[in-house]
Amino acid sequence: MPGVLIAHGRLRGNRRLEEIAAGLEVRPHFTERHEHAIQLAQELGGECDVLTVAGGDGSLSQVVNGVMQLDAARRPKICIAPMGTGNDVARYLGFTAHPQEVLQRANGTKSVPWDVIEIKHATVVTAATAVTADTAVTADTRYCVNVASVGLGGRVAQIFAHDARRFRGHIGYFRAIIKGFASYRAIESTLNLTTNSSSDDSDIGVASHTSSTQTRLILALGNSKFFGSGLGIAPHADPTDGVMDIVDIGDVGVLEYLKNLPRLRRASPLQHKSINYTTASSCTLESREPMSIEIDGEFAGTTPLRARVLHHAVRLM
Repeated sequence: MPGVLIAHGRLRGNRRLEEIAAGLEVRPHFTERHEHAIQLAQELGGECDVLTVAGGDGSLSQVVNGVMQLDAARRPKICIAPMGTGNDVARYLGFTAHPQEVLQRANGTKSVPWDVIEIKHATVVTAATAVTADTAVTADTRYCVNVASVGLGGRVAQIFAHDARRFRGHIGYFRAIIKGFASYRAIESTLNLTTNSSSDDSDIGVASHTSSTQTRLILALGNSKFFGSGLGIAPHADPTDGVMDIVDIGDVGVLEYLKNLPRLRRASPLQHKSINYTTASSCTLESREPMSIEIDGEFAGTTPLRARVLHHAVRLM
């Protein structure tokens, strides 16, 4: 079957993309609006063996969310051409956007089975035209390919998206994090973790359960190691092992963050009394007041949150 190439709209005229498209002998399908890649991947993914996505982690996440709407047998392998801001999944895999490398992967047979975290959360819809904004809360489901975080991480994603036209990459993320620390406060929440001895998502096996209530600044769900353009938030994460790495961060201040930034860049575990690492097959988080959620770098909604790992749901190449 012919391949499919989905590319972020801002890559029109990009020479590397044009070389990749020529090598694949396809015309790119460019995104034209927010989350357009989800629709494109769902519509086109079932008609090809390999779907190549050119963009960043946001574009990859959207493509994964699109193919996850397909039956498992119809999901194509996803080839990554990392041309975005963060490219954290490609960083973990050691992929580059060099056209010859991308073509070699897309035309090859080697792929990596990759877990996906299914996340159910609240979505707040605001009527911005009202004098007093009316809000309605609805449920939504999103699939995380990399890292999701609750609390400060969600707030940072909102800030970064708002300022993205002026500040991009490492500088943009760093600026958003500092602004987030200045405007966000830790919130009390209850975390319930389930660890299943089975390596798939069939709920077969002996499960163990733990629960904790505390004030949290960040709760990160790591499928892979990096987020925020190279921050190794989940140093032990393995996106093929059937569990998510839970990074539970209490009320840590901006000075402690800056002190530990070099360790985050190296994806080294942080030694701090308010930071705990564990793993889980599934989890829930409920809070006294809504906590912002970001999934693969994009603001998604708020708590309550329910998440579970879908083992080897997609294949990346």
